[in-house]
Amino acid sequence: MLSKRKPGPVRRRLRKYTAILLTIAIILVIFFETSVKGQLTSLIVEELRRVNETAVIDAVDAMLQEDPDLCDGLIELHTSGGSVQAISTDPAAINRVKTAISKAAQQNIDSACSENGVTVSLGGLTGLVILAETGPKIRLNVDSAQTVRCEFKSSFESAGVNQTIHHITLTAYTDMTVSSPYRIDDIKCRSSFEIAQTVIVGSVPSYTGVVTY
Repeated sequence: MLSKRKPGPVRRRLRKYTAILLTIAIILVIFFETSVKGQLTSLIVEELRRVNETAVIDAVDAMLQEDPDLCDGLIELHTSGGSVQAISTDPAAINRVKTAISKAAQQNIDSACSENGVTVSLGGLTGLVILAETGPKIRLNVDSAQTVRCEFKSSFESAGVNQTIHHITLTAYTDMTVSSPYRIDDIKCRSSFEIAQTVIVGSVPSYTGVVTY
C-alpha cells in the first residue's frame, strides 16, 4: 500500500508564509473598507466643497471686474427726509445676473473637476489631525453634475446715530451629484458674498429685515 508523501520543510514554510500574507491582505482590505475608505470619502467631500466655493468666487469676481457698477441698477433705494421709503428692483436685470453667475460657476466646477480632479494628502487618510496635511498628494478623478442657483438679499443694519448701512448679499446654492466608486451622497453647498454696501445718512428705516430677490 502506497503512503501519501509528506510535504517537505520548504513547502511547509511556503504554505505558512502564504497563509500569513493572505491573512494580512484580508485585514488590510477590511481596514480600508471600514476606516480608510470612509476617511477618503470625507476628504473628497471637503475638497469638492472647496472647489465649489472657489468656482463661485471666481464667477462673481469675473462678473464684477467686467462690470464694476453691476449692482447699481439692480436695487434702488428711494429716500425721503433722510429715511428709506421704498426699494425698487429691476427683475430682468437681477435674473440676468443670477443666470450668468450660475452658468459661470457651473462651468468653473466642471473645468476644475475634469482638469484637476480632487487632491488629498496621504496623511489625511489616517484620520489624525497632526498628519492631515502631510505626505504626498493623491490625485483622484471625480465626475460631478451640479446645479447652481443664486439669490440676492437686501438688508439694513444700524451703524450708529442717524446712520444705516444697506447690504446687498449674493448667496449661491449648489447641488452636486458625484459619480465615483466612493459612494458619495449628493453634496449641498452654500456660499454668501456681500457685493454692495451703501451708507445712508438719516433715520433708520422702520423695516430692518432681509428682502430676498
